[in-house]
Amino acid sequence: MAKALSQGLGTSTNLICAYAWLKLYSETMEGAIVGKVYMNELALKLDTLSLQKGQDLAGQFNAGRREAPVIRSIPDGDPRLRLNGITFGSRTPFAVINGKTVSEGETTRISVKQQTLEIKCLKIEKGFVTIKIEGEESPRTLRVK
Repeated sequence: MAKALSQGLGTSTNLICAYAWLKLYSETMEGAIVGKVYMNELALKLDTLSLQKGQDLAGQFNAGRREAPVIRSIPDGDPRLRLNGITFGSRTPFAVINGKTVSEGETTRISVKQQTLEIKCLKIEKGFVTIKIEGEESPRTLRVK
């Protein structure tokens, strides 16, 4: 669970939640050594407030209060969702995602195999675009390949 949450594998990336799962694992006999190593590596990526939130969350998990992770409609890196290109005009940059042209702040529907995703283009930068897919907890980045 911690690996999926820390790397965004099939779910939104959430380092605080990943830390909480590693904390629980490190308190078991099987995870006493390896779990602590991974937990300490992850702790280096978090600020003090985030570490405290992770410890509090681990306490909630221990008490049986857990929320299921948000499953991504399309996993990160899935070739069915791709950034075809970026154009920087005189005023407004445009991105082409799965053949649909969008600008910053614009929402569009994209067909991916047998489902339709509603995406909002949040930011267009040189080489990448940040989008939010309806129903997903956090934004994701698409890069030009």
